[in-house]
Amino acid sequence: MPGPERARLYLVTPPILSLDVFGEVLAGLLDVVEIACVRLALATTSEDELTRAADGLRAV
Repeated sequence: MPGPERARLYLVTPPILSLDVFGEVLAGLLDVVEIACVRLALATTSEDELTRAADGLRAV
């Protein structure tokens, strides 16, 4: 019988973020904590900005 399921984090980004800084922070977190999901909650409706943020963080 498998053991109890371990909790994982649902991470929500800040509304405004520096991709360079947040990418480094996210990479560090992924090294030590199991994260189930990262939700981009940016304060923009620009599809271009959202796409750039998603592309930048996807590489992490």
